[in-house]
Amino acid sequence: MTGAKIIQAIAMALKVVCIVMIVFYGIAALASGLGLLETVFSESSRPIARFMLEEYLGYNARLSLTELRVILIGSIVAAVAEILVLLFLSRYFKHELKAGSPFTFEGAKELLWVGIKALIIFAVAMAICCVTRLIAFGNTDLPEIETEMFQVSRHGAELILLSLLLRFGAEETRRSQK
Repeated sequence: MTGAKIIQAIAMALKVVCIVMIVFYGIAALASGLGLLETVFSESSRPIARFMLEEYLGYNARLSLTELRVILIGSIVAAVAEILVLLFLSRYFKHELKAGSPFTFEGAKELLWVGIKALIIFAVAMAICCVTRLIAFGNTDLPEIETEMFQVSRHGAELILLSLLLRFGAEETRRSQK
């Protein structure tokens, strides 16, 4: 198998992974949204969302309804942010597969913009979570579950650096063809 075919196989696999992750983040956003609706409209003293967070995700302290709602809003925002970035990445992989090589100027430019959009999307998502927290509690300390979800914001910078490598590869390809 040649290097170009290996790169194309990896790109195809990554495109499939993006699509699968979009589905899973969509399910997570939907589940968090349903949990949020349950806390608003249910008269139960122990909503299912609280049970899941306490029993399965390791929260030992009893969560107030306000804390639970803030965590669920943060989960929804994080999932939607991830979906947006993954949609942009999926589109990049579609174009890369069509071009036949990642080492194109158009591909490098598109990946650069995906990285910039990722940084902006995650900054806006974090701001939404901080404002939600500020309104609910008067402080912006995010619970651990929310901050873990936003550690992926560094991927925007990684995509920007990767786009520089792809641009260099495109320049080398052009130089070798002359």
